[in-house]
Amino acid sequence: MIESKVIKSDVHLPFMLAGNALFKVYSSRTNTSVIYQITSSKDTDLWFVSVQYEYNNTADVFNTIKFAYIGTITGRLNFKHTKGSKVASTSKTFKGFAWLWECVTSNKLPDFIHISHMTRCAKCGRRLKTPESIARGFGPSCWKSVSKKVKDLTTKLKEA
Repeated sequence: MIESKVIKSDVHLPFMLAGNALFKVYSSRTNTSVIYQITSSKDTDLWFVSVQYEYNNTADVFNTIKFAYIGTITGRLNFKHTKGSKVASTSKTFKGFAWLWECVTSNKLPDFIHISHMTRCAKCGRRLKTPESIARGFGPSCWKSVSKKVKDLTTKLKEA
């Protein structure tokens, strides 16, 4: 089983857009979960969203999760299906992420939805060790480097 820790609500968005986010979304209402990954493009404000489609329970779990690309998030924080998407826009996992993204960007995530990181830093992917880092989903040096981005994203959301 993969270890995960619930992310504090005030860092959902920066966690997801840090560049290397791997997280589980759990619904206590339906008792279901799905794992998503969001990686960033090096050159622009563009992120690639993927969903887990296969998992082998082995000792090296992070190398055995397989993902299917489902869409992009643009610099204006819009999520969309693209030609390269491997999952249909009518699928539950695509619709689920679209709904989740709308909830996160509008700061209206229902209490029955829990977003958990996989005990890895959302920016560099290293294992998190301190209680503060685990609560945030970032190691200390990565948190410092994303703090400006957090302020910029918050400003973008307020302007939208």
